[in-house]
Amino acid sequence: MFEFDFEAAVAHPSGRQFGVHLTFLWGNRSLADATATIEKYQGLVRRRRQDGDTDYLRLDPDLGWRNVSSATHARWPYSTNDLGNRRSGPDVSTPVEPNCTIAISGNSYVHGDESCDEDTWVWQLQDRFASDTLIHNLGTTAYSTDQSYLRLREFVAENHVDIAVLAITSTDIFR
Repeated sequence: MFEFDFEAAVAHPSGRQFGVHLTFLWGNRSLADATATIEKYQGLVRRRRQDGDTDYLRLDPDLGWRNVSSATHARWPYSTNDLGNRRSGPDVSTPVEPNCTIAISGNSYVHGDESCDEDTWVWQLQDRFASDTLIHNLGTTAYSTDQSYLRLREFVAENHVDIAVLAITSTDIFR
């Protein structure tokens, strides 16, 4: 087993302080187990696209699958923005330059599966901070911890982010 700890104190431009503590534990899962899980979900995405069920997800060579940019799910009341992130606030015609940009990555709990855009906890957080903070919801259905981490790392490399959050649930450890 491998364990990694990370701690940081982050100051929001408004003066609020945030404490971050992450502990990563990797068990005895093999690469074959992880590969089989990814192949299973890629098959699911392929079947849904063939059935015309979704234009919301697409296959991705690095992450397995990802959200499609500017998409609306065929069965559920959610959508993505032009970056391919779950919408986390109303679209504004004249965007205000935020004092702080936050990116939150994770699985379906971050994505807010089966909830309309406005009911996700990331949207609610965006409402609470109002226009001085911009929050990106990088959550994706059925992502494991490693996919969420890679998506966050990719996003931070391509976009200005002041605070990066990797949300982990205990169910992700077994994916």
